[in-house]
Amino acid sequence: SGFFLDWARGFVLYSQIMVGARTRTLCVYHCAGCREILGDSLTLTISDTENRRLALKRATSVEVSVQQVKIVKGGVEDGAAYNDLTCKRCSLNVGKMYLKLPTEVELLKGLYSLDLDAIQIYRLGDASREGGEGHLLDQDNMITALQMVVLALDKRISK
Repeated sequence: SGFFLDWARGFVLYSQIMVGARTRTLCVYHCAGCREILGDSLTLTISDTENRRLALKRATSVEVSVQQVKIVKGGVEDGAAYNDLTCKRCSLNVGKMYLKLPTEVELLKGLYSLDLDAIQIYRLGDASREGGEGHLLDQDNMITALQMVVLALDKRISK
């Protein structure tokens, strides 16, 4: 279960991991503006469809805009302090990093809270996409691209 790398026959990526007796589809989260990879479901902590956000423990290609702390006024997050999260590649605002939260939603503190309207979700293994517009690589193209990266890294290591 999980990821399996077969060096003799090439790169094989399994799209599901076992979680107890159930399986969970692996997803990759992309910026809706430039398709830069922002994170994946292995670090997913909270999926909040009511408020249209996903919260990740770790993210990549995301900058925390620390220049200005913003405060939420009203609603369940009233008084919450946060910094904007922007895509490093295209500077699109993709979510928030909460610094201070009311007790009811304190679980979001310190997590990368991605706005579902600012990202695309690619499910590994079924070549489907959700979220914004645009074309994502199908599974075969993704595997080919990953093979090229693995071969390039292998050449660097072998030198």
